[in-house]
Amino acid sequence: MESFSIVVKGGSSAQNRTGAWSGRHAVVDQSKCVKCHQCVLHCPEGCVEIEEDGKTVRVSGDHCKGCLVCAVECPARAISLSSSSSPSSLSRRKDS
Repeated sequence: MESFSIVVKGGSSAQNRTGAWSGRHAVVDQSKCVKCHQCVLHCPEGCVEIEEDGKTVRVSGDHCKGCLVCAVECPARAISLSSSSSPSSLSRRKDS
């Protein structure tokens, strides 16, 4: 007998911690970032966020699936795929 799963309630990674799905995530090189925020606009999951300073961007490792749409849209090529599979490592700011 086959078994099936049913999606009872839809959502996005903003509501669900989907970062572990791919194992690798987008990471922003703050030294290359020109603060244009194109990555924020184009992220299909809404996991690229602007910090409280209104300029610095951060990728939520708990929600990023590693699709790299943000990297494709980044004019400064400041976004790459992480080498770490730990989502929490991406939540820390480089200057901390």
